[in-house]
Amino acid sequence: MTFPDGTRALGGASFDVNPGEFVTVVGPSGCGKSTLLRIASNLETATEGECSVDRDSIGYVFQDATLLPWRTVSSTS
Repeated sequence: MTFPDGTRALGGASFDVNPGEFVTVVGPSGCGKSTLLRIASNLETATEGECSVDRDSIGYVFQDATLLPWRTVSSTS
């Protein structure tokens, strides 16, 4: 993922998560953890490569209070 200002958040990331597995993303500040989760949650679009996720079974807890104005309560359950 490369942002418009040229900042590269992710590069060369490749992994599989199998059904039933629990994954934790750990790394230093600014390495792309939140960007990876935002792409996997379809809140951000990757600038290259692909991300294939069964989004019906992904869970995400935001670091800060967040409202998604384009979503309704019924569409997030």
